[in-house]
Amino acid sequence: MHSWKKHDPEPSVFGQVAGNPTEYVVYTLSVRSADDADVQAGIVEAVAQMCRLAEANVTARTEVVLFEWDAVASTLTVVYTDRERSFDAREVLKVLAEGWEAASFDLEEDAQLQIWEERDGLVRAWLRRALRLPEVQPTLASLAARGVVPAFTAQHHATEFEPL
Repeated sequence: MHSWKKHDPEPSVFGQVAGNPTEYVVYTLSVRSADDADVQAGIVEAVAQMCRLAEANVTARTEVVLFEWDAVASTLTVVYTDRERSFDAREVLKVLAEGWEAASFDLEEDAQLQIWEERDGLVRAWLRRALRLPEVQPTLASLAARGVVPAFTAQHHATEFEPL
């Protein structure tokens, strides 16, 4: 149903300034439908992809697999990182809920704020459910053994996360 698009490696502009030459590989998954079930399926696929990429992205510095929700852009970013967010893994996932974004684009400000808050709750709940799927448990156990925990934030560049 969903397929990831792998983008060519690129260095982070911010990383270059800070002296980090890492070239990041970004995978995007576009969900063009505004139907909640389709967005949920995209989130479940993000968790599955997170599992597939775990071994290649966990290092001694990795402490968190972070699910960052941007309600305004209707985008879920998934990255293996440390608690200060100063060392991100090379591969980054982005689920673009394009249908959701388009559906809220022309709403009045109060309606947008309300729908963003509702979607924030939906994304959190769907992530929690997806992380409890039986096929995800071996990866979560392996991550936990290495001190890596799944976490959520809806604040860009936050360093305080909500455990999932």
